[in-house]
Amino acid sequence: MHKGKEMKKSHCQALEKIKGSSQQIIRIKAQIQKIAAHARLPVLITGETGTGKELVANALHACSDRHANPLVKINCSAIPENLIESQLFGHCKGAFTGATEAQTGLVEEAHTGTLFLDEIGELPMPMQAKLLRFLEDFKYRRLGEARERHTNVWIIAATNKDINEMNSEHGFRSDLFYRLNAMHLYIPPLRERIADIEILIRHFEQHINSEVNGKSVCKRQDLLHRLKCYSWPGNIRQLKNVIERLTIMEDPAELLNLIENELLSCVDSEESRFSDIERIECIEITKVWYATGGNKSETAKRLCISRNTLKKRLQKYGIEDQVVKV
Repeated sequence: MHKGKEMKKSHCQALEKIKGSSQQIIRIKAQIQKIAAHARLPVLITGETGTGKELVANALHACSDRHANPLVKINCSAIPENLIESQLFGHCKGAFTGATEAQTGLVEEAHTGTLFLDEIGELPMPMQAKLLRFLEDFKYRRLGEARERHTNVWIIAATNKDINEMNSEHGFRSDLFYRLNAMHLYIPPLRERIADIEILIRHFEQHINSEVNGKSVCKRQDLLHRLKCYSWPGNIRQLKNVIERLTIMEDPAELLNLIENELLSCVDSEESRFSDIERIECIEITKVWYATGGNKSETAKRLCISRNTLKKRLQKYGIEDQVVKV
């Protein structure tokens, strides 16, 4: 009975770390609980960079009956190609130059627990074949060793790439994709769940104690509105960075300038194809577009141009795609 209560508490704590009240987040939390109840089939988590895929992987592990056992993580894009196999399966002494002693692989460290393969889309083709072979029966050999070993591990993978699309371009093995995609969790971008933005802001502010001197962004409706209008290409990670920077500003004018510059940063990155005059025009239109929350009539009125002219400019500079209308 006591153990059951402890597991329930663990589940709540893990799911509470996924912030939001949108229908998308409610659905994701329900999916996590259902999938975690059968922590055997591989899970593929997909979503743009910064959406919280690792957080979801943590929750899956914590809500499963493996929660008391190891959760081992590897970023497939951060390890040199010639070292990935050794990292995953381990090696014996003398297996290659520099192998001065035996090393346990991550699949062995994760025994009875969970192995999280982040950025699985970056896994080199040769290693994809070896991972697929491992997933058949969870048997493997350390590099340089004849002995076959076995492990009991739950595989969770994540990617910000469309590896199903990569599959047709020979960037990712289709058989490995289908094996990993036995269970699928899609994490929607922040622009598709505007209802979560204010909750996330309050969470970040509480974490960095930014309520001091009344500097909460949520108390500034002008800033809050702009944040809700932005499309957040960097998702939650970018939002957190913006909030951390905003909370150290004392002067309201500085706050406005900072948010203006932050939200225009992705526009600036596209400016090289435009002339200096076009760049100035693009930035001015973008500022007003953010300020009106994407209202064409109000934007055209403030810029003293016709709606038709505004429409052409929005298309020319790709501005309309950079803001979420609320």
